[in-house]
Amino acid sequence: MKIIKIHDIGRTITGTTPSTKEPLNYNSKDIMFIGPSDIKNNRYITDTEKYISTFAFNNLPTRQLSKNSIVIDCIGSDMGNVAITTANCVTNQQINAITNLEDKNVLYFYYLFSTKKHYFHQIGMNGSTMPIISKSLFDDIEILIHDDNEQQHIVNILGSLDEKIESLELITKKLQQKIKFDFIKEYNNLISEKTISIEEFISETIPGDWGKETLEGNYTTMVKCVRGADLPDLKNCNIENAPNRFIINKNYMSKKLQKHDFIVEMSGGSPTQSTGRTAFIPKDFEILSKDLICTNFCKTIRCKNKESAIFCYLLFDMWYDSGLFFNYEIGTTGLKNFNLDAVLGLDIKEPTYKFLHNISNQFELFYTKIIDNSQKIKKLNKLKQLYLKKFFG
Repeated sequence: MKIIKIHDIGRTITGTTPSTKEPLNYNSKDIMFIGPSDIKNNRYITDTEKYISTFAFNNLPTRQLSKNSIVIDCIGSDMGNVAITTANCVTNQQINAITNLEDKNVLYFYYLFSTKKHYFHQIGMNGSTMPIISKSLFDDIEILIHDDNEQQHIVNILGSLDEKIESLELITKKLQQKIKFDFIKEYNNLISEKTISIEEFISETIPGDWGKETLEGNYTTMVKCVRGADLPDLKNCNIENAPNRFIINKNYMSKKLQKHDFIVEMSGGSPTQSTGRTAFIPKDFEILSKDLICTNFCKTIRCKNKESAIFCYLLFDMWYDSGLFFNYEIGTTGLKNFNLDAVLGLDIKEPTYKFLHNISNQFELFYTKIIDNSQKIKKLNKLKQLYLKKFFG
């Protein structure tokens, strides 16, 4: 084994954000634009929340990353997450990257860096309340590496576990696609002479809570708090990255998530991503967490019954994917807000009881499989952590 510095591995780059004042930077989804929320779970980044145009990419020649670059988020309380790029891309300024790794075992360095989250956090604190690792500091970080043969041995073992995890994740992705496809087909074929407002299905909307990071005063109830960035994971019944927060117990009792609720993101978005992202709370969500709320940048929608909840969730999901929610945003500069009241006031084809019953049964059947996959993935990840500790301490 030997000690090297990060700059010995490849060329290091800190990302940047193309100006939102230039419309051509975001007028097409050509190039992945990687932010911290895109590097939470998987080895490889195959999709991102935000994209930029080829025009923007070509205007950033010194910030371009090639396929098989390593990206690490280096600012904030959750810094230190690692992933590998799968195509030419750009990151935002919160991320340091290592590119030009043609002669290196990229997966080995991915696994090594994935064990350094706490170490990166310690380095980044440096007397500051907001942890951050600058490019110069990042370049000079020392790491202990194995010889080439041992590197490949480590990759073979950890890679086989990740391949099983990714296979299960692919099955889950196909189930999600099947849910969407079947609902769109059934809804488009729905024949109804009557219309009904969506709000007729709703019992109440519940604002979220962010609470405190640590136990403080009467903020004594610890919860898992779902942010907008956690919604894609929650769709797949994974809340591992949702932070623990402390809130007032009275607020917890009125805001805690229940089965058949769904969450809507109220603030955020980007020029290419609308607000209004959603995630559903399935009937067996207690397997994931008993104490779950959403952040104050989201709202919980509680419907009058299970069938209505599943129908409304799938309707919102369909509209979000179609881009409709861009038309229901308040604020064109800075932070965008979702006009939920306007959406709830929309008139739609009134579904029959048979329609609601059929989509509900089909949805729950698929979600049972998704939850089962999430539990298998959780077990494989625990085994992976044991091996990582064995190899890297």
